[in-house]
Amino acid sequence: MKENDKDRILDFLIGNESIGDFEAWLNNDPDMEIRLGSELYNELIGFNYNDKFVLNNFSKLILDNFVTTDDFETWNYIRLLKDSGWHQGRNIEISKSMLKKASINKTAINIIREFGGLEICETDKSGHNPQTLVDFNIDPVSTNMSKYGFEKEMSYFASAHDHNMYLYVDENDKYYMDNIAGDKLYIYTGLNFEQMIKELLRIIDEDNFQCID
Repeated sequence: MKENDKDRILDFLIGNESIGDFEAWLNNDPDMEIRLGSELYNELIGFNYNDKFVLNNFSKLILDNFVTTDDFETWNYIRLLKDSGWHQGRNIEISKSMLKKASINKTAINIIREFGGLEICETDKSGHNPQTLVDFNIDPVSTNMSKYGFEKEMSYFASAHDHNMYLYVDENDKYYMDNIAGDKLYIYTGLNFEQMIKELLRIIDEDNFQCID
């Protein structure tokens, strides 16, 4: 399956394309069966697009049969990044004054260089009511965390969920989040930075932030 065809199928899966347009795409290209392979092509042609649970049933058909769940999650993650303006090799300039601050750690600098200034949003299936899920700073900011019992600086690099949460990284590459009231601090216990962002974007149905008492 070619990447463009895969993108089209997955766009339909998340509701970004109408049923009529998707069926027209399947039926009007004489090379479609060759590109998709006979098995997938026949499944898509024979699928009931009039069912009221069409996307749910389509998901059952596609995921883990023709596209792994992990591949779909990664595709969705990259889709949202690209929609926000991200591209491979992105490397924005950070102010020299920030780079000279010893309290700003390398991880925060690298995050800002790649993602700085991006507002990663998702819309509902009608294309309305955009919600900013992760908003990356232009520069990393050094923040004293003494109010949480940490006598050290952390680097604040992004906010989440319309600025109701703030994201930090410490010198040991541990990630943290606090709430808008500033009365609770959470540590991220998941796999890595990408996994954390996928959770915040609700691509993965997990929450690996644990409150620090």
